[in-house]
Amino acid sequence: MADYRSNEDATTASDNETSTTAAGATMIAFSVIVVTCRFYMRLKLKSGLKWDDWFILISLLSLITAGVLVVAASTVDPDFSWLETSYSNPNYVYTPGNETHLLLSWVSSIFYYCVVCAAKMSILFMYKRIFSISVVFRRQVYAVIALVTMFWVATVLADIFNCIPFKYSWINSTSPMPYCFDFNLFWFSTGIIETVLDVVIISLPVGMVAKLHLSMRKRIGLGGVFLLGAL
Repeated sequence: MADYRSNEDATTASDNETSTTAAGATMIAFSVIVVTCRFYMRLKLKSGLKWDDWFILISLLSLITAGVLVVAASTVDPDFSWLETSYSNPNYVYTPGNETHLLLSWVSSIFYYCVVCAAKMSILFMYKRIFSISVVFRRQVYAVIALVTMFWVATVLADIFNCIPFKYSWINSTSPMPYCFDFNLFWFSTGIIETVLDVVIISLPVGMVAKLHLSMRKRIGLGGVFLLGAL
């Protein structure tokens, strides 16, 4: 019975990983199409490439890199039944395949912050370009850019150096607790901060749109366009 449960768990984990990989590949393909169309139109209209274009490119390249790392981790060690055992058993002996899987997964988590922060920077520089006439708004945008930059640097460094010795950053189950911070708490805290930043970024152009000499219907529609772009 124990062997049956182990095989069933492995099959379920493998199926979940396949579904996740397929969803990730679809999202990456869609992102590549959107960004390619954006650059194509910029070059065709000879409007030039701005900071918001380069940051969205950084976000896309980071997304592709993270996706490749996740797929590589799955390819190196496709049997996921050991994961739960390794987390619950501090004496679990990792195989070379296990360690490579964890290392690649850990590196991909670092690129996650590059994906989301570069996307936020792209939106902020787009705001700056569109509403450059307002000095007050530009200062507000610069302030949020500074916050996102600090968040970006802090999260990447914290993700890289979350354990001492360095190797325990990806082999967490054998890490001496005094040398590692609570990674679950780290993800939870950064998730809250990221949500707050998203709300601030989405709210930034509301005041500027409200001041435009347009009908209420058009202002609501324009606000919806900014909201859709932020999403």
